[in-house]
Amino acid sequence: MSSSQNDPVNVYSFVHENQGNPVFNAFIPKLKDHILGWLLKREYKGDMYGDFTDAKQNTVHIAGEQLYHCKTVQINYTTYNIRCNRDTINTWMYPDIMVNSPETGPDAQLYWYACVIGIFHAIVSSTHLDLEGMARSRHHIDFLWVQWFGMEPG
Repeated sequence: MSSSQNDPVNVYSFVHENQGNPVFNAFIPKLKDHILGWLLKREYKGDMYGDFTDAKQNTVHIAGEQLYHCKTVQINYTTYNIRCNRDTINTWMYPDIMVNSPETGPDAQLYWYACVIGIFHAIVSSTHLDLEGMARSRHHIDFLWVQWFGMEPG
C-alpha cells in the first residue's frame, strides 16, 4: 500500500457528508475499535476485536483527523504449490475479496467474502492505560474498509 499523503480525507467530514448512508453507521466507533485492538495486539475475531467502551475509544487519536485514501493495495501470498504471488485489490475494478474464516465447528464456513469499499492508511496513537512506552507513540496503520457479504439462509 502506498504511504502517500496526497489524498487526505478528514474522518469526521467524511462521515458527515455521507450521513444517511447505512454503510457509514458507526464508522468511527468501529474504526477506533479496530485501531485500539490492533494497538493492543488483541486476537482478531472476524469482524471485531471486541467492543470497547466509549471512554476506551476516546483514547484513540488519528493524527490531524486525517485518513489517507489509496487507489490500490497489493497482497503478497503463497500459492498452493509454495510459490510467491501477488494480487492487486482495486475498489473500482476488482473490489471483491475472500479471506479465511475464523469460524470453527461443523457448520463453519471456510471463507468469508467482502466488497472493499475503501483502502486507507493513517497515523494513529492511543493513551490507553494498557499500552506502554513505544506502544503509545505514533503508528502507521493500513486498513481496508469492507462490506461483508452475509450468508443466505438455507
